[in-house]
This record gives sequence, structure tokens and C-alpha cells, in this order.
Amino acid sequence: MSELFSEMKERTSVHFSWRRVWIAISILFFIIFLAVGVVMVQAKVYEGRVLPGIYIGKVAIGGMNRSELEDFLQSMNNKLLDEGFNFSLDTNGKTEKFFLSPVIVTEGTAIELMSIDVKKEVDRLINYGKTGDVIDDLVAFEKLRFEKPSVKLENILTEHDKLRSEIVEKLFDYEKNPQDAGIKINSVSSLKYEVVSSTDGIVFQYDDLIKNLEASWAVLEVPDVKVEYKKISPTLKEEQVQNIIFRLPAVFENGNLTITYKDPETKRASEWYL
Repeated sequence: MSELFSEMKERTSVHFSWRRVWIAISILFFIIFLAVGVVMVQAKVYEGRVLPGIYIGKVAIGGMNRSELEDFLQSMNNKLLDEGFNFSLDTNGKTEKFFLSPVIVTEGTAIELMSIDVKKEVDRLINYGKTGDVIDDLVAFEKLRFEKPSVKLENILTEHDKLRSEIVEKLFDYEKNPQDAGIKINSVSSLKYEVVSSTDGIVFQYDDLIKNLEASWAVLEVPDVKVEYKKISPTLKEEQVQNIIFRLPAVFENGNLTITYKDPETKRASEWYL
């Protein structure tokens, strides 16, 4: 029985061997150095290219070299200029749509109201995620490969004042100032009058509209912007006018009124009679 036990123990025992340990360690280090070497080679390859996995909005640009990226951004700039700016405005229960060209011509000169600074963007995107430190760049290289980040263009050139002026002209018929309530005198002798109702004003947020246009271009999308507006309440409302109507008879009890205005520049006086 003891012989059988000894034989089974001998068969199941594992002999320790330093040779096997060193082989296992060597294989492990070889795999590590091979992986690092591959990543370093890839990092060298991408030295003059956009790192892999990078998108602008929904468009992949990873792996593009400087020339390819410059051609691509210039092509997208031209496309966005051709497509123009699209706006929609909800007013009086319906949606009004209008188009604005980003290129205006004055005295034979074409002015781009918005454009991509291609050179600056190429420099920025080629260096995106690169620090110059080997270890940091290796980590960033692998991180970007799996995360696939979406970046936005940061160098959009906007002729802000001219663009604002063009949008103001497009929305001129829709914008209005608030109107105060008042009293319209129809007859002084018999003191006939009517109360003029107040109305709210509509003011558009032009700076926000321009920011929305730039945000669309930053992800290479054709702008389709909903025009938001702000209602402005009048200073004087009907209730306030009603509170002073009882004073009207006292105003006209001594007959007609004379209103005199003297121009501060010409010194000429003008008079109106009520």
C-alpha cells in the first residue's frame, strides 16, 4: 500500500525548474517589448499625421497627413459656403424659412462672412493629442484609438458686424418695438377720446444666432438654425392709462392746448394747437 502511495505521489509532483521560470519571463518581456515597439513605430508613422480615431463631428480624419487634411478642410469650407445659412422662424402660427448666402459682393469684391482658417486648423489637428513626451504620447495614442473622440474646429473666421447686419436685414419685417398704451384725442370741444392698446415687442437674439452658425461649422454641418426671439413688454399698459383718464376734463377746461418746440440747433420754434 505504501509503495502504491509513493508511486502516485511521484507521478503527481511537479519538479521546480529555474530554466522554465527564465523562459516564461523571457517570453513575457519579449511580448511587452514587441507591443511597445509596435506602438512606437506607429507613433513615428503618425508623427506628421492626425492620430487615429479622431473625428470632426461625424467625419473621420484619423490618419490624414498635412496635405490631405488641408485639402479636406478647404473642400469642406467651399461646400459650406455653397450651402449657405438656413433659418426658420415660428411666427403667427406658421414657420417662415429663409436663406442667407455667406458670400456677399460689394463693389466687385467678394466677402466671406464666415470661413475656416485652414492653416491654423491643420497645425492644431496634426498636433492634437501629442505632447512631445514619448510615454505620454504612447498612452495618448492607444487611448485615442479606442475612445475615437469627436473634436470641433476652433478657428472659424467670422465677419461679425457684416454678418449681423445681413441677418438684421432678413428679419427686419418680423422685428418690432413694444408700443405703449395711450390716449388718442378725437375732439377737444366735446372731449372725445379713445384708448390705444399696448402691444408686446419682438427682439431677436442676433449674437446667439451667429454662435449657432459657428457651432454648426465647427462640426462641418450645414447650418439650419431656428430663430429664437425675446418678447419685450411695453412700459405703459391699458390699466395705467385708465387710472389717469379722469384727469382729462381738467386738462382741457381752459380751452385748447398749445405745444411749443424749439430746435436746439436752428433755434426755430414750432407750435401745435389742440
